[in-house]
Amino acid sequence: MKILAIDDQQLILLSVEKKLTELGFDIRIADNGTKGIALYDKFQPDLVIVDINMPGMSGLEVVKYIRLEKTQDTPVLVLSGNTNEHVIVDGFDLGINDYMKKPVGLNEMVARIDRILGVCSLPSPEYVSPANQMLQKYCVGIVIPCYNEEERLSSVEFQKFATENLGYHLCFVNDGSTDNTLEVLEKLRKGNEDTISIYNCEHNGGKAEAVRQGVLHLSKD
Repeated sequence: MKILAIDDQQLILLSVEKKLTELGFDIRIADNGTKGIALYDKFQPDLVIVDINMPGMSGLEVVKYIRLEKTQDTPVLVLSGNTNEHVIVDGFDLGINDYMKKPVGLNEMVARIDRILGVCSLPSPEYVSPANQMLQKYCVGIVIPCYNEEERLSSVEFQKFATENLGYHLCFVNDGSTDNTLEVLEKLRKGNEDTISIYNCEHNGGKAEAVRQGVLHLSKD
């Protein structure tokens, strides 16, 4: 089955795309409403997942396009951090099938998709991801300066955080370390490339400069 996901937060899209692809869905993603409706016409999905608060065309405008302009009954699942009761009611008045408020677990999202489509993507408990992976309301970049932290970096804890909190991106800045901090960071990032990045400063410039460089790196990433 084909699913179209529309959200202006890239980490949300990547997480949803990865999860649904693993479960065998054919998924396309769009980072704004205009691209979303263009993909809708071309892709003709069996389900649309859409955020409400997006720059330009809002999620409700996407729903209006599907229901009023195209007069299609394609199931629509809203996945949004907007908790305004009037907005939620407007969505149901337009004909959405379900409304999920962020933060929300990926497995709960899949369960609701299954209910709407009448399929069973999670056939047994052991198939469900053991980590309680959550889609957050906001995508947050966190800069972590590191100077000679080889012995103190807890890779397991950081990897667990990155896996369970999908609305966050961790940027580690190696601030001219003279030990093996960079190698430790590279191992930490392995398998978590979408949620962990590394910026390497050849010379130590202090924590403030490391944070500044990390923020600049995140803004370009």
